[in-house]
Amino acid sequence: MPYRHQNSPDDAVITKSGPLPITIGSLPLPIKGFITNLKTFEQLAIQEIISGSHHDAYPAGLMNPLIQDE
Repeated sequence: MPYRHQNSPDDAVITKSGPLPITIGSLPLPIKGFITNLKTFEQLAIQEIISGSHHDAYPAGLMNPLIQDE
């Protein structure tokens, strides 16, 4: 039986195996696109860090929504 503390948020339950998320269904397409874009930025930034090449940083910068100018 999952344990729920009386003050716990409604976004997870705790079981013997650990926390389990409560699903809410599909994300709206614009939100899903935004999350996908940010994840791609993170992957490109990690690639740049691992390679040590500033050449690899350019695509990551283009993907970052906070960087608005080349």
